[in-house]
Amino acid sequence: METASNSENWIQQQTALNRQIENLLQILEPQRTEKAQLMERHLQLLQQVEEQTQQITIWETELEEKKGSINFCK
Repeated sequence: METASNSENWIQQQTALNRQIENLLQILEPQRTEKAQLMERHLQLLQQVEEQTQQITIWETELEEKKGSINFCK
C-alpha cells in the first residue's frame, strides 16, 4: 500500500512540475520571440550604419577631390 501511495505522490509532483514548466514556457516564449526580433533589427541597423559610413567616406573623398580641382583652377 505504501508503494502505491508513494507512486501516487510522485505522479502528483510530476504533474505539478509539468504545469509549472508549461506556465513558465508560456511566459518565456513571447520574450524569446521578442529577443529574436530585436536581435534581427539590431543586425539590420548595424548593416545600415556600415552602408551609410561607406557612403560618407565616398562623399568625403569626392569633396576633397572637388576642393583640389577648385584650388588648382585658381
